[in-house]
Amino acid sequence: SQAVIGLPEENTVQKFNLGGKAIGAIELMEQQSLTNTSIQIVDGQTIMKFTKLLDEDGEIEIFAGPPGGMKNIMLFAHGSGLALGYHGPDAWVKFELTL
Repeated sequence: SQAVIGLPEENTVQKFNLGGKAIGAIELMEQQSLTNTSIQIVDGQTIMKFTKLLDEDGEIEIFAGPPGGMKNIMLFAHGSGLALGYHGPDAWVKFELTL
C-alpha cells in the first residue's frame, strides 16, 4: 500500500510505502511529487492539504469516475497524538473518489 502522511511537528506531508503496521515497515518514497502541501493544527484540529497526480509511474493509479466504475480503496486514518504510529481499529474511514 501507499500513503500520504502528514507530521505536524515536522511540518511535512510526504508519500510513503506501507509494508506493514510496524513503524519499521513504513518507507519514505523516493519520488516526492506532491504539490501545494501544508499541515497545521488550528483549534485542536489537524488540517492537512496536498495535491497529488492520479497516475504516476511506479505508483498505484488512483481511479476517479462515476459511481460503479473502477475503484480504489481510499482510507483516511488518524492517530491520537502527534507521533507517527498505528492508527488503531476505529480511527479510519473508507471512501470512494468520484468525479
